[in-house]
Amino acid sequence: MATISEMSTSYESSFQDMFLNLKYGFLDGKLRGYVGDLLDDADYVILAECETLDDVVSYLSATERSKISNYGATHSHPSALVEMCLKSFVSDFNTLRSLAPEPLLTFLNYLTYGYMIDNVLLILVGILHGRDAQELIEKCHPLGMFDSIVTLPVATNMPDLYKLVLVDTPLASYFDDCMTINLDELNIELLRNTVYKVGTSNTKLLWFEVKEHFVKLRWVRPT
Repeated sequence: MATISEMSTSYESSFQDMFLNLKYGFLDGKLRGYVGDLLDDADYVILAECETLDDVVSYLSATERSKISNYGATHSHPSALVEMCLKSFVSDFNTLRSLAPEPLLTFLNYLTYGYMIDNVLLILVGILHGRDAQELIEKCHPLGMFDSIVTLPVATNMPDLYKLVLVDTPLASYFDDCMTINLDELNIELLRNTVYKVGTSNTKLLWFEVKEHFVKLRWVRPT
C-alpha cells in the first residue's frame, strides 16, 4: 500500500502534468505536427530521382506533408516553388511565435534579428546602386520584415537611419556603435561587421545572445 507521502507526490505530479498540458498542450501539438511534416531520408531519395519539376510537385502533393496545393500550371519555375515553401515556413514560424510563452517567445524573436539586419543592409546596398526601393523591399526575407523598413530608402546617413527606421525596433541597440559610419558602398561591409560583432551595449555577439537564451530555455523544463 502506498504511503501518504507517495500518494501526495503522485497527486502533485498529476496536477503538474494537467496544468502543463493546459498551458502548453496546443503549442506542443502544433510543434509535433510541424516536425512530422519534415521530409525524411526516404523522401529525399525519391525526390532525387525526379526528372522534372512536375515530378517533384506531384510527389509532394501526394504526401501528407503537402502545403503546395495552390501550385498550378502557371508556376513553371523552381523559384516559384521555393517561394511558396518559404511562405509556408514563415507562416508556421509566426504561428509558433503567436502561441509561444516566455522564454520561448524571446528566443524565437532573437532568431529573426539576423534576417532583419540583413534586410536593412540589402536595401542600403541596393539604394546605393540606384535600385528601385519597392523592388528591394520585395526581395527582403519575410522573417526580417518590420513596419518601419518601408521608410529606410529616405535615410541618407546613420543618424537618420537610426531615427527613422531603427529606434523603435529590437535592432536599435545593435546599431548604437555605428553612428559615425558613412552610408556609402565602401562602408557597408564595415557596418555589417560592426553590427554582428558588437551587438548590444554589453558588447555581446548577436548569436551569442541567441545561444545564451537557448541554454536558459533548455532548463525551463528538464527532460
